[in-house]
Amino acid sequence: MLNSIEIEEILLREEFELHSNNERAHGFTHNNLDWVLYVKTPSGNTKSLFVRDNPLVVTPRLIAEIDRYSALCGVTVNAENFYHNSNLKGYDKRINKGKKPIEHGIDISFDTDLALLTFLDLLLGHSTRKPPASADADIESAESELKKESKTTRLALVEARRGQGKYRDELIDLWKLCSVSEFSMKEFLRASHIKPWRDSSNSERLDKFNGLLLNPILDIAFDRGFVSFSDSGTIIICEKYTDELRTMGVHRELKLKKVYPEQLRYLNWHRSHVLRK
Repeated sequence: MLNSIEIEEILLREEFELHSNNERAHGFTHNNLDWVLYVKTPSGNTKSLFVRDNPLVVTPRLIAEIDRYSALCGVTVNAENFYHNSNLKGYDKRINKGKKPIEHGIDISFDTDLALLTFLDLLLGHSTRKPPASADADIESAESELKKESKTTRLALVEARRGQGKYRDELIDLWKLCSVSEFSMKEFLRASHIKPWRDSSNSERLDKFNGLLLNPILDIAFDRGFVSFSDSGTIIICEKYTDELRTMGVHRELKLKKVYPEQLRYLNWHRSHVLRK
């Protein structure tokens, strides 16, 4: 679970600016937002240097679309109870426990850095792709599309989303080992779609050229848009996370072992819709 300090560090890296340094809440602004986003700070009654309980606070005006955010993996929205604090300057007021109206907002917690980044992508309108979700959630969302196919094809599509079955076998046959590194332990290699399964048509979901065989670190980095690949196979790394990725062995010398012509349209889609700018 991210604490308030960790959230502030990510906000600054994602081009938010500290707008107000209030006693119980730090306000942050961004060029794509017309309101201030707040991060809670510890009360004077505690020795803690950070807040763990739902540290991020957004405007109550988001309540009408809050389901979009609460559906994100690793994001917990306290939509049942508003957070009240007079330091939330600019937020709407309501009667809470006292006689006078007080500013209020919606407070949120995040399990991981990736959960917060996904939330920010949606909030700022940076991503035109569907938000990352679990395999079960993706399969459920695609139910109407899957029903159009035969039972055999439906099974293949579901297995492809889970990185299993014929789709995985075809990628192993195509790549033999990791598409980028020399990692060869098949038990750990992940069958990763270039154009994500949730964004693809059924035919694209089963297309082996829409897939890479990646070690676990590269799979996560590629799926979440921290890296992508050029048409020549050269790795493209999100500038903001170059140092962190280097510590995990992801560096600019890496490249795809081969680029098939059939992959070019998928790589272009990934660079346009998934890669973090």
